[in-house]
Amino acid sequence: MEDDDLVLNIMKPEMKKSVKVSKPAIRTNQLISTNPSYEYFSGVQNIRLGKKSQKKIQNEEENNIKKESEMKSITTDQTRENGSMEKTFKPIRPRNLSELLKDQVESRIEPLFSTIEWKNVSDLYGIHPHLTVLVTSRLKLEKLTSIQSQTLEPLSKGRDALIKAQTGSGKTLSYAIPLFSDLMKIEPPVNRQDGPLALILLPTRELAQQTASVFSEIRYSRVPIVSGLLQGGQKRKQEKALIRKGMNVIISTPQRFLDHLLQTASLKVHSLRWLVIDEADRLTEMNFEKDVKEIVSKISQAKRESSTDPTMHALTTVLVSATLTPKVKYLADLALRDPVNCEANSEETLKDAKVSDCALPEGLTHLTMVTPCKQRLVALASFILLKCRYNDESGKVVIFFSTQNSVDFHYGLFTETLCATEDDLNFPGSTKSLKLYRLHGNMKHKERQNVFSAFSQSAAGVLMTTDVASRGLDLAGVAWVVIYQICGTPVDYVHRVGRTARAGGKGKALLMLLPEEKEYASLLHTRYGINFEEIPLDDVLDGAKNHMKNLKQVPGVQNHMAMCRTGEEAAVHLSLMFLHCVEHNDALHELGEEAFLSFLRAYASLTGEMRSFFTFKRLHLGHMAKAFCLKETPSDIASKVTGKHMPANGKPIRGGKRQKIEEKVTEPLFENQPERGGNHKLAWKHREDSNSRRDFIPRVRKVAPSELAKKNMLAEFGL
Repeated sequence: MEDDDLVLNIMKPEMKKSVKVSKPAIRTNQLISTNPSYEYFSGVQNIRLGKKSQKKIQNEEENNIKKESEMKSITTDQTRENGSMEKTFKPIRPRNLSELLKDQVESRIEPLFSTIEWKNVSDLYGIHPHLTVLVTSRLKLEKLTSIQSQTLEPLSKGRDALIKAQTGSGKTLSYAIPLFSDLMKIEPPVNRQDGPLALILLPTRELAQQTASVFSEIRYSRVPIVSGLLQGGQKRKQEKALIRKGMNVIISTPQRFLDHLLQTASLKVHSLRWLVIDEADRLTEMNFEKDVKEIVSKISQAKRESSTDPTMHALTTVLVSATLTPKVKYLADLALRDPVNCEANSEETLKDAKVSDCALPEGLTHLTMVTPCKQRLVALASFILLKCRYNDESGKVVIFFSTQNSVDFHYGLFTETLCATEDDLNFPGSTKSLKLYRLHGNMKHKERQNVFSAFSQSAAGVLMTTDVASRGLDLAGVAWVVIYQICGTPVDYVHRVGRTARAGGKGKALLMLLPEEKEYASLLHTRYGINFEEIPLDDVLDGAKNHMKNLKQVPGVQNHMAMCRTGEEAAVHLSLMFLHCVEHNDALHELGEEAFLSFLRAYASLTGEMRSFFTFKRLHLGHMAKAFCLKETPSDIASKVTGKHMPANGKPIRGGKRQKIEEKVTEPLFENQPERGGNHKLAWKHREDSNSRRDFIPRVRKVAPSELAKKNMLAEFGL
């Protein structure tokens, strides 16, 4: 080979000026993703982004990149001070997984409790003696918690208070005991005819129901003081009858109480002595601050109008919150007068409180497990089997999902596949029965109430739920909390894991992440000081191996016992069993399709700093569809669910619950409406008497990207 040839081989031909060598720019109106499978998603969301929205998304992405780089610089600075990067930020390998699963829920940890005993509270703070006897004899409590020791004295003196404490620290008793003590000291004694003397506002029905049960215990044998519950799902006529009959303590959700305040003439609030706004941060997250503001305004107006009455008592206002967000501070400035800031194990004042401060239980162990998309479902099922079926120690598990449809799908799938009876097992009696529960905001009130009561009273079981159960609910005996699908902000992680390690107990929280999401654990470590231990996926898959060997028959799999020698092999066959179950069950298949799309909507609606860790364009939509046991392509799934496209024969692709609903409609609203639901982009069907000369196509309202998370959360709670 000659030298000239060598020169020719390494030289680059001269490019013409008209040829562009740069990569084509990604259009923002393609909705973030460069994945070809993402095209269908714009039809799902019905969003058209204008130039302003495009610029807004670009600015948000640039800010996220800056925040991510800043966070990395912060973490490196901290690790230089505290130790090596590897030791501080890489999750450490925990002790043997079987030991973690066998740990029982312990009842007490000393740092949560103070040295003050309940029997001495009457002498120290002037609490009515009847209440101290009731707490020690009926509730079986000996010592006050730290937050209770700080709140009893100022509330007994009638001071307004801002209570900030971790979940499960006894916040309800911290205001309930002074409240009842004040009402019991009134002369002449309180009766029904005195009307409302105390109002407690809570964000959800479950919290209202739980607080009402606590108040029922406190007023035990003290009949003259009557407490009542006002909440959605009940008939207004029955509640109006209770109000007319007389209630001294009203426990209610904001919207229902405001409705009665405006519509029920017999409800008078001028004699109120106590106003408690519980779970204030959750109230603001659910956009109840407007209702609370109007309620506070109405109460203040009624108190001013009756100020000339010498029998009227000043109003004591208590605001309870686990976090101090700007909205909570605004609500505190609105409702509280010269408040006392009560915080467990801290003398921090309201002015010095940081928005990012969150109280985590001391007995909580944080774990993380990184799983690929294809193995997420199998990993979750294996963990449930390993903890609840093939483990000697009993305990309850709460699993959080991002949407209601995801809860329904996983509940239905696991009920069909994991809850095998003794007749289906090779070794009957060797395992425990698996009890599954589901809870979300779209369930009927009675069903939600029954599920909440049943799970609270059970010794073991798995509760699949949304954020409706992430705040305030006292679910005794919860050993594990599993974050399967991310939703909201980093603060929501704190609220979700607060369902375990309550009342000073010990518990464990498992955060399941995709490989591209694992840096989220570093953010939680940097912000809240959470140290994660990593659980290897191979250890968890032993649950699948045990279950597959114990089953006599596996639908869709032949000779499964001989082919499940390792956890990975068992995971493959368990996945095939899931696919076979969904494929041959029309109702479950439809739930899977709807759950898949609702999960994508929730994932895409994550805003702010969360986008740096949970970026939609990094999702492999095909693999994610497999996590919902779906074989179709994502675009085909979206077409079926939304009804955007129809097959050539014009027949519906699949029936189900939507078909039953639409059979009741005599005249469809849209022309050629498919049985799986109409699409708002189709032409509106005009009635015969319409004077319109042309078909009317309704405009699709532009939705700002920042509103997606808010709309998703409101829809989750049925608001």
